[in-house]
Amino acid sequence: MIGSLCAALVVSGCVAPTGARLGRPAWDFGPFAAGFADVDGSQHATAAGPFFESARGTNGASLLAVRPFYSKATQTNDFLMEKDFVWPVAQKWAFKNQSVSRCGIFMSYNHDTATNDPRRRLWLLPFWFSGKDAGGTNYWALFPLYGSIHEFIGRDSIDFVAWPIRSTSTLNDLRTSNWVWPFYSETSTKDGHIHRHRLFPFYAYSFQRDAFTKRSILWPVWTSVRYEYPQEKGGGWILWPVCGHLKTDHEKTVWVLPPFFRFTKGKLMSRYYCPWPFIQIERGKEYRKTYVWPLWGRKHAGNADSEFVLWPFVWNDHMERGKFHDHLVMVAPVYRHYVTMTEGRDGGPSNMTEHLEKVWPLMNWHLKNGTGRMRALDLWPIADNDHADRDWAPLWSLYDRSWRDEDLNSRLLWGLYRHQRRGGEANYVSIFPLVSWRRDDADAHIHEWSLLKGLIGHERTDRGYSWRLLYFFRLGNEQEKQP
Repeated sequence: MIGSLCAALVVSGCVAPTGARLGRPAWDFGPFAAGFADVDGSQHATAAGPFFESARGTNGASLLAVRPFYSKATQTNDFLMEKDFVWPVAQKWAFKNQSVSRCGIFMSYNHDTATNDPRRRLWLLPFWFSGKDAGGTNYWALFPLYGSIHEFIGRDSIDFVAWPIRSTSTLNDLRTSNWVWPFYSETSTKDGHIHRHRLFPFYAYSFQRDAFTKRSILWPVWTSVRYEYPQEKGGGWILWPVCGHLKTDHEKTVWVLPPFFRFTKGKLMSRYYCPWPFIQIERGKEYRKTYVWPLWGRKHAGNADSEFVLWPFVWNDHMERGKFHDHLVMVAPVYRHYVTMTEGRDGGPSNMTEHLEKVWPLMNWHLKNGTGRMRALDLWPIADNDHADRDWAPLWSLYDRSWRDEDLNSRLLWGLYRHQRRGGEANYVSIFPLVSWRRDDADAHIHEWSLLKGLIGHERTDRGYSWRLLYFFRLGNEQEKQP
């Protein structure tokens, strides 16, 4: 029975009925198979409990999932496609003419699928690297033996032989040469505006024209700096772990037992650490920070405010993004509250565009742009993740609920109990396979109930009534609907 239903759904493409205002599911065999419309207008077909699902949204989105082994999500309006294979083991992502594939430590990146020889990467981290960079140059590397890697960790190219014995890297006109990294290094530009050399830990020198000159001897025992920025000049030193001093045009700093005690007085920023990281006090223009770490801390930076208690567990954050105001309260990992408010027009009242309540591992309640979702249980411990929601969450969601205005869909145990409501016009309740009840005033004022999916049933409409016996026999005075 289950296998036949699943096969039928797969072969048919799992097309659910159209129309979000249906008074009942198109078919309902509890957890075994069902086809229904959600409150947002998306069409769903499910089979074998949470393991199979096909869905199509009104905005061009679609989903096909055989959980937890495979899922495919597409958004045709945005030319976006994502495939997961036992996520997070493997996945594929495509957007317009770009595609990325990953399986464990293997990654393939194609920057333009419309061309025959595009910019691409084929990496088996951290051992094999090959590809073609933005300039059209091919490269390959077998780490740590020999090779060249392009466009990696912020560098245009990295070349090495028996790393860490010998390696070089480039970034624009900056070239770095290393021997037995990190012990000896030399960095420079052709015009000489940057020059660095290091014999770690004995001596290091770093120069950038019109910016700074830095030196260290027996790092971190002695370090010094001289700033030559046009807007700020000065210099200082640190004798670790004894003391240090820094003076520039805008501030003066004294360290005692660095980095534990720091006292900075400046025109733009003042800092007091006594001792770091436990007591941190910073004051500047539109910036304030007071930490008694890890017990309590508060920071204000521009349009953002953040406060913690018992770091890193309890957080209270506010942020303004133009007309949007975000508020986050988190007690990691058990509770998360998030609200986004939008300023009303012409000084009118604010509107709530998003509201999230998550109590891990019990439930997740999310309202966004008028559509609400509720799930219990919710075993994913951190912030919501599209892949986890798509591939894993339905497996542990014993109860789920969605609503918009007066419309409602809810399920318990993947459809063993189902309730669907469409405004004040239609209601459908089912406890599979025992009993189902339906009222639909928009469709001939139907009132019906059924036991054991039709063993005994009764239907009353504005055209009459009928009884159903032993699944196949109908008795009553119901008249055919006139065209």
